[in-house]
Amino acid sequence: MFSLSRRIPRASSLGRWVMQSWKHMVAVDGNEAAAHVAFGLCDVGLGYPITPASGGFELMEKWSSTGTMKNAFGEVPDVFMLQSEAGVSGALHGALSGGVLASTFTSCQGLMLMMPNLFKMGNSALPGVIHVASRSMGRSGVTIFPDHSDVMTTRVTGWALLNSGSVQEAHDLALVSHLSAMKGNIPFIHFYDGFRTSHEIAKIEYLEYEEMAKLLPQEDIKAFRARAFNPEHPKSRGSVINNDVMFQVLEASHQAYNKLPNIVQETMDDVKKLTGRSYHLFDYVGHPEAKHVALIMGSAGETMEETVKYLNARGEKVGVIRVRLYRPFSHEHLLQALPKTVKVVTVMDRVREYGSNGEPLYLDVSACLSSHGIHIPVINGVYGVGGKDFTATMAKTVYDNMKVMSPKRDFTVGIIDDVLHSNLPLLPEVNMTPKSIRQCVFWGIGADGTVGANKEAISIISENTDLNAQGYFMFEAKKSGGWTVSHLRFGPEKIQSEYEIVEADYVACHNEALLAKYPIVDRLKKGGILVFNSSGDFDRLPPELKRDIAARDARLFNINATKLSYDLGMPGRINMMMQVVFFKLAEVVDVNLAMDLLKNFIRKQYAKKGQEVVDANIKMLEASLDNLKEIKYPKEEWLNPKELSKPRYPRTGNPVLDEVIFPTMDMKGNEIPVSKFLLAVDGYYPNGTSAYEKRDVSVRLPVWDAKKCTQCNQCVLMCPHACIRPFLITEEEKDASPYPITAAKARRLKDLQFRIQVSPYDCISCGLCAEVCPDAALTMTSTDIVSKTEYNAVWEYVRALPDRKDMVPFKLEKPDVRSLGFQTPLLEFSAACAGCGETAYMKALTQMFGDRMYISNAHGCSIVWASTFPSFAYTTNEKGHGPAWGSSLFEDAAEFGLGMSKAIGKRRINLRDRIIADISLFEKLDSELAALLKKWTTVMDDPVESVAVSDLIKIRFSALPPIAPDAPYSIRFIHDNLDILRKPSQWIIGGDGWAYDIGFNGLDHVMSQTDNVNILVMDNEAYANTGFQLSKSTPHGSVVKFAALGNRGHKKDLGMIAMAYGHVYVASVAMGANKQHYLRAVKEAEAYNGPSIVLAYCPCIGHGIDGSLCMSQSQQELAVQTGYWPLYRYNPDLRKEGKSPFILDCKEPTVNVEEFLKNETRYSMMMSQFPDVGARLHKELQQDVTDRWRRLENLAKL
Repeated sequence: MFSLSRRIPRASSLGRWVMQSWKHMVAVDGNEAAAHVAFGLCDVGLGYPITPASGGFELMEKWSSTGTMKNAFGEVPDVFMLQSEAGVSGALHGALSGGVLASTFTSCQGLMLMMPNLFKMGNSALPGVIHVASRSMGRSGVTIFPDHSDVMTTRVTGWALLNSGSVQEAHDLALVSHLSAMKGNIPFIHFYDGFRTSHEIAKIEYLEYEEMAKLLPQEDIKAFRARAFNPEHPKSRGSVINNDVMFQVLEASHQAYNKLPNIVQETMDDVKKLTGRSYHLFDYVGHPEAKHVALIMGSAGETMEETVKYLNARGEKVGVIRVRLYRPFSHEHLLQALPKTVKVVTVMDRVREYGSNGEPLYLDVSACLSSHGIHIPVINGVYGVGGKDFTATMAKTVYDNMKVMSPKRDFTVGIIDDVLHSNLPLLPEVNMTPKSIRQCVFWGIGADGTVGANKEAISIISENTDLNAQGYFMFEAKKSGGWTVSHLRFGPEKIQSEYEIVEADYVACHNEALLAKYPIVDRLKKGGILVFNSSGDFDRLPPELKRDIAARDARLFNINATKLSYDLGMPGRINMMMQVVFFKLAEVVDVNLAMDLLKNFIRKQYAKKGQEVVDANIKMLEASLDNLKEIKYPKEEWLNPKELSKPRYPRTGNPVLDEVIFPTMDMKGNEIPVSKFLLAVDGYYPNGTSAYEKRDVSVRLPVWDAKKCTQCNQCVLMCPHACIRPFLITEEEKDASPYPITAAKARRLKDLQFRIQVSPYDCISCGLCAEVCPDAALTMTSTDIVSKTEYNAVWEYVRALPDRKDMVPFKLEKPDVRSLGFQTPLLEFSAACAGCGETAYMKALTQMFGDRMYISNAHGCSIVWASTFPSFAYTTNEKGHGPAWGSSLFEDAAEFGLGMSKAIGKRRINLRDRIIADISLFEKLDSELAALLKKWTTVMDDPVESVAVSDLIKIRFSALPPIAPDAPYSIRFIHDNLDILRKPSQWIIGGDGWAYDIGFNGLDHVMSQTDNVNILVMDNEAYANTGFQLSKSTPHGSVVKFAALGNRGHKKDLGMIAMAYGHVYVASVAMGANKQHYLRAVKEAEAYNGPSIVLAYCPCIGHGIDGSLCMSQSQQELAVQTGYWPLYRYNPDLRKEGKSPFILDCKEPTVNVEEFLKNETRYSMMMSQFPDVGARLHKELQQDVTDRWRRLENLAKL
């Protein structure tokens, strides 16, 4: 919950319908609104993390674990996590069969994993409820944003489908779902739009549990519990049934579904008596004599309502029917809602069903009207697929379409379809939000605190005014450092604008780097307030931005909050200062009151970090307004710039880059027509586009001291973003640099100079390079002191010089840190968090094996930082070779990778057999080529020799005349398969959530086989990507989501499980603790002819390391020294030499594990909040560490 709650006397206008005498008003998001009800009406909660539904279950677990909240039955529900959504559905089935009321939250693929059990439960009279934050199903690409493709797949399972369109509705209709399930003995899926509703924060009315208890159907609950499995009155269910009676068995369920609509409506009426809010299965809003009516589900229904009110106020006769209960689909109730005057109906679906004559809701409505003899035009439209925003202006085009003589059918809205020409015209945006509602937009970057501060602002406004409030947060799907845009609305009227703000009264940009890249002021209304957090050097502003500011006659304010944060010892903590500025300028709440409330928030939020942190934050708040200045700019000069900025991106001649990737990077994706995507209709996009992005978010850069540097390249190895690199240059090249640079004589290389250079626009100031440098040769320095422009010019200059990596040859058979540093990283400029513990592992792999790598990537952080459209971080070398990267699902990365390996293996065997069978053809064609092909058949599985021979074969082929179309098939076949000559390096990668939990079944199967595949598990000991939830890798005592009071379980020993097979290569590594050990382990793993698994310890932002992730190397060293993370290798090939396959690569622990734990918030917070419990858990974890060490020690002695 983001705000305190208060009780406000209810308005008397609700009269006798109101049973409750007060309101409980809170500012919450949609997930919390639904979770409040689910917790109140359940005995058991079950869950598994999936975006964007995780928040609901996390709250249920938190409330349960603290034991401070009791539900409507006066009990604390038992809430627990499963290993996957398939497990959740099985446990849900079992819990309901055992006679308890149970619920869960899920979305998208998670719902698909539940499908088999949905069918099992659908007609079993089990009153379960699944709350679904609806999300677009992954296809050739994946999005985390909403449409209804997931819930629409459940139509035939027998579950009732009830949907909500706002945060208040998510609360109210969650209540209707649970109560109706109990009364009707049919399970419910209650769905609402992911992110748009699940993460929107709004001021709503909560029902207390004692109020909900008044609605409980006690007799129905008693009858349900009586039907449960019980050996004292045993029954059987789930038997095998033959085809002679199966049809009848299923048909017997039908009458329950026929009764359900009336049950749901009666329940809605009961809720109205309690709250005063009215709902119907089909809610009609509009003119009583409407001619044009639209039908719609989800959050867009709010937008359609707003549009209907706007149009009717201007003399039109339109209406909208909001479909609440979609399954069962009641013809009777739909016809009651439809005005008798209607001439044209449009049905809007938020899903595209390929190959169908229409989408699901349209087909249902059409069938209803035609079967009842209502023969009016029924038009189908598709909107919002993949989370596309649906604005009031788009809604207006839907009504405009119904007014014309021949309306467009099967239309889309919100896109430019220049292929099938399905789209309605995109009209200029009209601001239909009521004038009394203030609209504010805040630009920030991920993890800078802007979103969190805006949530607190909504809390303050909700708590301290009678205004309604709404907050919606857009973000670039990066781990951190990507843009965020917060949309906040406040006003006395009901807020129904479920779309991005069109015309803002207030726009703030919290990061100066965004000003030159994105349309910051496009949403600002004329005369609106514009606030920058910047250095105040307005000469550097793009002329287009100045022109737009002046054209809008904006009131411009500036504060250098970033500098202020550094001056006051809280570097980068600008969010609270910017909130004070907002309250001062927006005048929504008295600024002095806001200041006091923000101080209270700081004291509460940061108390666990110590009084110094609290005092520093308060000091920043107090200093903020003194540093705020209004800027009087030269309006005429800014309106008429002498020249415009150069394009940010080059014209490459590649249409995918020029017409798809670059416009999307410029936030112009909505303007790209469908035809441009025909170039990538199969989902393939070019690698290396992250190099064009240049996020420019650094506030400090590493300054290199050539005199101190020993040229070890440790900084290069550990840089998470590959933005600091070594260069070998001549004296002449150094002197020709666009700006003076220093260099040192290169070690063991005559006539060459060595230089470390950073890319300033790709660096994100994590400081890890300076921290790991053993020579103190790097110093993090403010960009107020060092020039990004100069640094970038030097970066571009040295990058264009001849590549001299061959001067320091890298030997795969004996890898070392220094020579590896000169190898081109084929993973660069990723979207990972600052200091990320994962990317350095993968970057090193690409330097060693990247030009022949195949990567199967489990969903998780490693997908987001590597491949978030339009930024693809895997790239190519000078020959155009690089990792072939792909992803299937979260749970099947191992099987997907195995399939890839089988495919390339089969193709190479076919190629070998063809060469052997028809070598005589090549002997006649070219004897030297024939000799090379013969040699290849003997070295094809050698990682070094196969590469060398394949290069020679390609050279020899290129020297021949072109292969004629009528040449012998074998010659053409071999020529067409030259790209598979190199020994493939198959890697399956993912995090611990995949490897230990949802994907373990597949992982275990792949390890049980003998295929030559390599597995890298990047273990941060939690589900980091979805918010740091509990996994089977989470150690005992660690505080994570789903274990709010510390994990009481114990970490699975995946290494021991793998070693039990005997034929699997296994390694446990921590690169920050021993870099050479990691290189040796992955070299051995890749060379091993069989399955290998490397377990890599990955510090994460969720660990809360003191000093941030830049301290992760020293923390990894402590992890090894304490035995928390032991280093070892298990190589089955050593048996052939008569040696033990197990090698323990670290010394016996010499430091108590508490020394490691106290540096991480995930452990230390238990000691500060519950010291007795924390001490006990830490003692038990020490015992776990000691016991594991003894097991490994004994294994090493065998």
